[in-house]
Amino acid sequence: MQAWLRGGALGVVTVARNPGLRQIAFSLAGVSLGESAFGVALAVYAYRAGGATAVGIVGLVCLVPSAVTVPLGSWFGDRHEREGVLVALALTCAAVLGGCTAAFYYSGRDDAAIFALAAAQAALASLIWPVATALLPSVATTPTELIAANAATSTVDGLGTLLGRSWPES
Repeated sequence: MQAWLRGGALGVVTVARNPGLRQIAFSLAGVSLGESAFGVALAVYAYRAGGATAVGIVGLVCLVPSAVTVPLGSWFGDRHEREGVLVALALTCAAVLGGCTAAFYYSGRDDAAIFALAAAQAALASLIWPVATALLPSVATTPTELIAANAATSTVDGLGTLLGRSWPES
C-alpha cells in the first residue's frame, strides 16, 4: 500500500476514534454540502429570473457581506464560547434558509427577498468554518489528532463542495 494512502487511512481512523472530532467533521461535511447545493440552486434561480447578469449580481451580493463578516465573526468567536456561537449560527442559517424557502413558495417568488436572504445566509455561513476549526485544538487530545482533524476538515469541505455542486436539479 502506498505510504500516502496508508497515512490517509490512519488519519480517518484517528478522527473517527475521537467523538468530538468525528462530530465536527460530519457537521462540516453537512455545512459544505448544504452551502454548495444552495449555491447551485440560487444560481439556477437567478439565471431563470434574469439571465447571466443576475447570476453575477447575486454572486457579488453574496460575496461582499461574507468578506466583511469573516474577520468580525472570527473575532466574535474568539471572545465567546465557540460551541454556543456555532449553535447560534446554525440555527440562524436554518431560519434564513427557511425564509428563502417561504419567499420562494409563498410570496410569489419575490426575487429581492430571496436574494437578500441569500446574502444574509452567505454572510452567516461563512462564519461557521472559522469558528468550527478553531474548536479543533480544544477537542483533539494529541498533536496527531489535530493534524488528522485538519486534514479531515479540508477533505470533507472538498467532498461537500463536489457533491453539493453535482446535486441533480429536481
